[in-house]
Amino acid sequence: MPEPTTQVCAKHTRRPATYVCMTCGKALCLECVAKVGGLDFCSPDCARKSEQAMRNLAADEKHHRQQWRRAAMVNGLRILVLLIMLAVVAYWCYRLNPTPVDRWFASFWKDCKSLFAK
Repeated sequence: MPEPTTQVCAKHTRRPATYVCMTCGKALCLECVAKVGGLDFCSPDCARKSEQAMRNLAADEKHHRQQWRRAAMVNGLRILVLLIMLAVVAYWCYRLNPTPVDRWFASFWKDCKSLFAK
């Protein structure tokens, strides 16, 4: 909330300022204040400017959330592609270079199948 620049009303210099316009920060007396939606303004113009600023802020926030979601999705897809590429390379290396691991893996796979076949 803006603080009043003076302790007197901007329009009535002999009256004490008890309110501050939310948009422009003018000091206001009880007679000059315009309450809109529970907030203090010096004029309907300032109330409209404040409302427009709030709408712009909400639109910006929505845009940033959309950008964040899009970036998260793209990064997730990148990780998925890298994992698939790693799996393909590992499988290719495994098929080109058979080792004793082949026998162990075949035995392990057979044991797994027998567990689920029961």
